[in-house]
Amino acid sequence: MPKRTTTVSIGSALRRANERFRKMSWETMKAYLDEVEASGSVQISASGRLGPLETQEHIDHHDEFVGNGPGAFFPEIDSSLKNDIMRAAIIQALRIALYSEVDEDGEGLVPRSEPLPIVSYWISGVQTFEAYVDRSETEVHIFLATPDPAPDGGRLPAEQAFNEQMWVCAAPGRVQAIRERVSGCVFQDPVRMPKGLTAVCQQVLSF
Repeated sequence: MPKRTTTVSIGSALRRANERFRKMSWETMKAYLDEVEASGSVQISASGRLGPLETQEHIDHHDEFVGNGPGAFFPEIDSSLKNDIMRAAIIQALRIALYSEVDEDGEGLVPRSEPLPIVSYWISGVQTFEAYVDRSETEVHIFLATPDPAPDGGRLPAEQAFNEQMWVCAAPGRVQAIRERVSGCVFQDPVRMPKGLTAVCQQVLSF
């Protein structure tokens, strides 16, 4: 089964990256930014981890998102381009998290007293592989937008599914299609809505 059931998700890899960024001090995050900026040939996994890829899980996540071999999510897109897009998004997100003002050359002008949390989301089903970095008052968001994964890419056992802290609100037929998209997974019951409301609110299941 593909490693997502809905158009928008976070998933286990990005969730770990979000937790990792949240725990970073300003100094640790700045050192990480310096490393990402300087390491042009270093590959980055979907979990936001710089190489070397130390465990099989790191390698699997890297191969799924960035690779072009068996099990790759997007084998038709050049591996180096995917790597560079993810690297550029992480660099810009780190700059914004660390500084309240950044000039056109990427130089931080006003350091924050504490870095902003970085929260990443995966949006699938678009035509291209691209990333958006958004700054709010309290967080920095990375939206990784990709095509749908290849049919044979990134399949995991149903027992590894978990409920995201995210809900999809859609037409009943769409929610039913989401629930039927994978076999062996147990979804939460839809959230109760006021009588007469035709949309269904379903908690997102991810991997």
